[in-house]
Formats: sequence, C-alpha cells, structure tokens
Amino acid sequence: PDQDGTPLGVRWCMDDASIAGSGFCPTGRALRLDQPGDTVGLRLETIPGCTGIRLRFTGSSIFETLTRLELRDTTMDGCGGIPLDSILLSTSGGICTPFEVWLPPLPGGITVLRWVHGDGAGVFLIDDLVVELEGCCGATHDCCETGGAGCVDPAIAECVCLVDPYCCETAWDALCVGLVEESGCGHCGGSCGAGFATDFGDQYVPGGPCAVFPELFDACEGEGPWLSVSGGCASPQDVSVRFGDGYPWSTFWTRCLDLSGASVADLAYERSVPAGRPGPVVLAMIGDGEVVELHAEGISDSPECRRVEIGLGPILGHDSVRIGLQSGTVLGSGTRVDDLEIRIDPTHGPCELGGAGADDAKVEGCVCATDPYCCNVEWDQACVIRAQLLCGADCGDIATCGGTAPCDAVHDTPGCGQENCCEEVCGVDPWCCLVAWDEACVAAAEQRCAILPGDLNGDGVVDGSDLGLLLARWGTGDEAADLDGDGLVSGSDLGLMLSFM
Repeated sequence: PDQDGTPLGVRWCMDDASIAGSGFCPTGRALRLDQPGDTVGLRLETIPGCTGIRLRFTGSSIFETLTRLELRDTTMDGCGGIPLDSILLSTSGGICTPFEVWLPPLPGGITVLRWVHGDGAGVFLIDDLVVELEGCCGATHDCCETGGAGCVDPAIAECVCLVDPYCCETAWDALCVGLVEESGCGHCGGSCGAGFATDFGDQYVPGGPCAVFPELFDACEGEGPWLSVSGGCASPQDVSVRFGDGYPWSTFWTRCLDLSGASVADLAYERSVPAGRPGPVVLAMIGDGEVVELHAEGISDSPECRRVEIGLGPILGHDSVRIGLQSGTVLGSGTRVDDLEIRIDPTHGPCELGGAGADDAKVEGCVCATDPYCCNVEWDQACVIRAQLLCGADCGDIATCGGTAPCDAVHDTPGCGQENCCEEVCGVDPWCCLVAWDEACVAAAEQRCAILPGDLNGDGVVDGSDLGLLLARWGTGDEAADLDGDGLVSGSDLGLMLSFM
C-alpha cells in the first residue's frame, strides 16, 4: 500500500494495471498488465544517506510478454520521467519467476520504477514485492544485545556512549549491554512477553510471519512459512500461515515468553492438514538450550480446520521460553495454521479487570487480535469494552455509557449520558465508547436515537424517570439536564421538562 514517513515513502501509479484475484504464485492477489503498452509505476522516497535499494518481486505469464522494468529520472511528479535504464523480465508458461534488482538511490532520495508490458501477447502478473533499504538504518540490534556500534534506541545509545564512547564508535559489546542498566540508561530485564494472541490479520501482505509480525515472531526456518489467504483455515478476508515444503521442516518461532511465575499456561491454534499427512509439531526452547518437542499431531483424516489446545506444563517456571510450530513433514505446503494464542494464568473472565488474558479463549483471541495489550500486559477497562462490543461477551451495561456527557454534542471522552442511545451507537461504532464521542458518533446518535429534549435516560420517552434524574442534578451545571442552556439546572429546566412530558 501507499505509505508516508521514514525511512521509506511509497506511491503507486496504477496507470493501466488492475488487481487480479489470484495468480500463478499461490500467495493471493497480484498486479495485472493485460496488453502491450500497459504500465504500472512505483515511486520510492528514502531518507538521505541510503546507499542502495534492493527490489525483489515475482513475475509470471503464460506467453512471453517481453515486459521490462524501467528506472526513470525524477524530473516529474508521480511516476513520470525519462527512462534511464531497463531490464527485460523474461518469463512464460505460467512459471512463478523471482527477480531481484539492486539500485542506487537517485539524487533527492527519490527512485521511480515502471513495469511496461512489451510487444508479446498475454497477461503479465506482478506479486510478492519486497523493498529493502541498505546503509541508512544505522544499528539494527537491540540495546540489550551485542552487535555493531550503537543500538536501535537512540536515547539509550547516547546515554551509554557518554560513559563509554567505544560503544558508539567501534562495537556494542557485553560491557555496553551492562552499562544500559548500570548507568541508568534503560532496562534489559523482564523483556519477555506474558502470552500473546494473533489471527495474522485480514489483509494479505507478502512474506512470512517473521517479516510481517516481527514483534511476535523471532525466527523462521526452512522453506517459508508464508502468509496465505487460501486453505481450510482462511478465506479472502482472513489470513493464515502456510508452511513450506522440504527439509529442514518449515518452522516459525515466537518471541520469548516469561513463564517464571505461571501456574498454568496453554497453547491453542487452528490448523488445516491434508488428509493422509501428519499435522504440525509444537516445539519449545528455554533460553539458548536444546529444542524439545511438546506435541506432535498424528496423521490427518480430514482437511477441515480444527482447534488444537495443549498444555505448556513441561516448560513452566522459566523466564525465557520460545515456542515453535513446525510443518511435521517435507510436504508441508498444504498445512495452514491460524488464530494462535498462548494463555498464561487466565484466571478472570472477559468482563473482569485483571492480568493479561481472560479465561474465555474465543473472546480473548478476538479482543487481543485488535488490542495485543490485553494479552501482553493487562486486561483493563478498554479490554472489557472491546470484549462486549466486538466479541460477544455479556458484560451488562457499557461502562462508558451514562453520566453527564450529551449524546448530541462532540466531546473528547468515550460514551455519553443517555444509556440506551449510547449502547445503540457503540454497538455499530465501538470507537465511540472506547476512545471519544466524535462527529461520527453524534451523527449516529441523531440517526438512531431520535434524541428528545428532556429524555435524560435515553429510553425514547420523557417521563418520571427523567424527572427524577433532573431533580438529582438540581443546582449543578450538568449539560444533559440543563435544558435551557443557561449553565444551571434550575426551575426553568423543570418547567421545560414538564412541558415535554
């Protein structure tokens, strides 16, 4: 997608291209050039100082199209300009062909590329585009890991290097890592997560889980694994992980987990395995120790998507644990995994405040897919509201509905005073009860609630209940009960309410 910001800005010029629903490469949608002369452009803007751009993508066609990739000058806006250089993208027979091109950034940090369909007949498909920048990102390792000079957090690096300049001039060694805490520059302990949940999103992005979700997954091994929108555990609106073929078996590993204080922990996921093949294998590694096998599924008797839940008892009590899922066969490409979650001591319900996670696996997975904080740190009020509004939990009244805020006016707090109206609006737009009551919430209230003057409880009528609420707010500046808008709930507001009844 188009994006702004550093270190990379992306702008597509679709021109004659369209988006195909699928291609020869089994990874989802692709860009399509139908006939000679069709083009699609790409404008890349990088920060100053980058030494190179590495472009990788796949192309495919049934017939030889003589499509070329052009590098253009940047004298024009968008993807125009005069061609400076080009390469021929030769592919035919429906073969999914990988291409890799290295480019030096042009002056101004702008690089313009254009795919041009040649004189050959047929359709050319472009897929799996990856852009990698070189020489402009500085240190790439964490401040609590040894590596090259500096570290990824500039504030910590500056603080440490005031004590020991060697750390930013030569190498970030073990002494530099030790200075992070010794000099009060940062903290390296307790960085492992307390469980997590992911459904791998609902938009296909080329690459595997390690590339797309680096905050959750630490390493991928073997062929793949890849993200996919096909298979028994996915649909065009739901992404899953597809293992690759070959040996070593296709594997992906989670970031580290802290199980040192856990009394109960379990792993749950959905998987689809072709009949006659073994299912996934679950692995664990404690620190830098040996890999141990926690679970191995037997031979599948059906390709249907099924839920798997296993206990993590054998690895409890350790503060640096990684979990791996492995294809379990050299023919792993037919196996998909989705809706992965690791739950640690889920002792409270989804409608209760507490530690990370909840004891309802379905609601927990739904909530944490939109707000990982709820499974990584704590289950706070926002998690409860998400559980109720987005994930079907029966939590009674919405906590942010009620009070004094008007439903027919914008305010920067979530919810509004008329409970029935508030719940009606938040049922279709959870933002209104999670973040703020903005213009869209006001518009929804006006459309759905038919707000009546004096209807303080939002039940659609002005009656004795509203009168009681007005008297309870007598003498205050409550906006909802101040019917005449003079800043005080008084006799004139009582007179107006009686006239509405």
